[in-house]
Amino acid sequence: SGKKVDGRSDLFSLSVTLYQLLTGELPFTGDSMATLMFKIANEAHTAASVVRPDIPEPLDAVINKGMEKDLDTRYGRGREMAEELRSLLGTLGG
Repeated sequence: SGKKVDGRSDLFSLSVTLYQLLTGELPFTGDSMATLMFKIANEAHTAASVVRPDIPEPLDAVINKGMEKDLDTRYGRGREMAEELRSLLGTLGG
């Protein structure tokens, strides 16, 4: 979108990777790079729990927050995301 890139873009990428690892699918697809970039910038992804209903809602929420379009709503630091994932892991018995 032409905005200054910071660590939150890395958290977006990490969330995309987590989504793909959990679902076996990419959250965004397109026939061309232009279409793909438009979708990433402007369209919501299908929730991971829709693709895989066995994904717990709290994990879905972490992924969704990591892929939030609004930078002020996305995780500000990787530590925040890591803490939520660790906490979630504890509740799932892992």
